[in-house]
Amino acid sequence: MTYLIKRRKYRKLTPQILARIPDDELDFAIWDFIWLKVGKNHNRIDNIVSRLSAGFQMVFYTFILEGEIDNGGYNQYFFNSSGKYALLTLDSFKLIGADENHKNLKKAIAIHTREQKNVKLQKLYAERTIPSFFATYKQTKLGTCDKEFYILEGKLRQLRVRFIREHLEMFVGEISPTRKGVKSRHAAQKSKPRQPKSPVSKA
Repeated sequence: MTYLIKRRKYRKLTPQILARIPDDELDFAIWDFIWLKVGKNHNRIDNIVSRLSAGFQMVFYTFILEGEIDNGGYNQYFFNSSGKYALLTLDSFKLIGADENHKNLKKAIAIHTREQKNVKLQKLYAERTIPSFFATYKQTKLGTCDKEFYILEGKLRQLRVRFIREHLEMFVGEISPTRKGVKSRHAAQKSKPRQPKSPVSKA
């Protein structure tokens, strides 16, 4: 737990550097690298991530999914904007051989799609308040997928770390320091990075 609070963040990743990072820190190091690369360009995060290797994208999409589900289940994942990554996350599961997670997410997508016709549920979502959001848990059937996901979560991380170890070349990169006194056209923006926290986030 201490590592998760005070962990080293790498601005440069090479096969040699990655090889020295312990397994329990490896995927977090890559996750942090992605956010360092995004920097203050939060409104361009999808564009930035789309230009990274399939390996970096896999870490990003699977971390986003886990963060949302651990915080509020699939219901929160689809309620927040994170749900837009669902199909890309399916590709990430295929990439690392997470077949059971792939099946679990496909099931959740199918339930979510069917529930678009649930008028009462959609009305609660549209209100976008904390009380209405919590009320949606009594309407949605996504909870069954949450239980399956929690059982699979430990294995998912093992598959992710194993894939990284076997494909270090997919996780190489360097973030150039910003020249002093020179700002990008996005540097003045003060919005914070959207990481899954609040069940009523609109980001």
